[in-house]
Amino acid sequence: MGNDIRKGIAIVDLAVYIPLIVTVIFVIIRHGFQKQLGWIYLLIFTVVRTAGAVMELFHIHNTDNSTYLEWSLILSSVGLSPLLLASLGLLKRVIDCTSTHVSSGEPNVIVSALSERLRIIKRFSSKATANSRRSRVIQLLQLPTTIALILCIVGGMDATGLKDTKWGMGIFIAIYLLLCILTLVSVFEIRKTVSGERRVLLAVLIALPLIGSRLLWSVLCTFKGGKIFNIEDGSAVVQIAMADVEELLVVFMYVVAGLSVGKYDEREVSRQRAKDNVYAPQSFDGRVDPRDGAMAAWPHPPVQARRNDEGYNGGYAQGYNGGYAQ
Repeated sequence: MGNDIRKGIAIVDLAVYIPLIVTVIFVIIRHGFQKQLGWIYLLIFTVVRTAGAVMELFHIHNTDNSTYLEWSLILSSVGLSPLLLASLGLLKRVIDCTSTHVSSGEPNVIVSALSERLRIIKRFSSKATANSRRSRVIQLLQLPTTIALILCIVGGMDATGLKDTKWGMGIFIAIYLLLCILTLVSVFEIRKTVSGERRVLLAVLIALPLIGSRLLWSVLCTFKGGKIFNIEDGSAVVQIAMADVEELLVVFMYVVAGLSVGKYDEREVSRQRAKDNVYAPQSFDGRVDPRDGAMAAWPHPPVQARRNDEGYNGGYAQGYNGGYAQ
């Protein structure tokens, strides 16, 4: 890849990602600091891409300094981790907002026994909903994603660290597959998802093949190499087609999703659940009141009204005595 092409890519990255940094910061401020974890990782990604472009330009104008080239390559190779973490964070928001919370039943006997010895996992052994279990899985995936990032950085800084990079890529592949599974499970429950959060889920779903292409490019650069798949001097056309464009599209979709959905609010989510009739709540007169919130989901005992000789009063028997009709 020639210096002219590298310079052109770096200039385009600066022109695109600097405005995106400002936009992502606005999204984070707009949503507050409760359910915006995915957009924080998106901010990290845009900052990394901007810093990588700056280092690339420094290297082009000062080829004698190998440090600029080294950091440029490292920053170019670590973009996969924040993209995966951003996707996991947004998916966690959707799962936390999902309307239906199905009890998972009794806690696992083995986990319960271990929790008596190891209190660190005690909170995972209690009864949990299906959604909260998926949310915890996403939280746990943050650790191996960080480990994979460290392995790729170490492998990139050391000429003999290719083995570390391969291990990091293997972890990234496993995390990507788990992300696909969790997303598909959430898609099957889209009817139970609050309508506003469906846009976030759709953005994550569309981003999966784009992130897959970016991951495939990194895997080919790590395991295959050659003149085409090479981070330092590989084919510019292949890099743009398989990695750069995909990254930009994912960032753009996640930013649009952040601008289009409202701030996460438990009370508002509860009202929306009742309004969308997600639970098919039952009220005394058969109507759904959106103001009832999530508690409207629980079916009320039926009222058996009857007509007496003195007339029918508003659908209830006049013999109603401090409870249900007798």
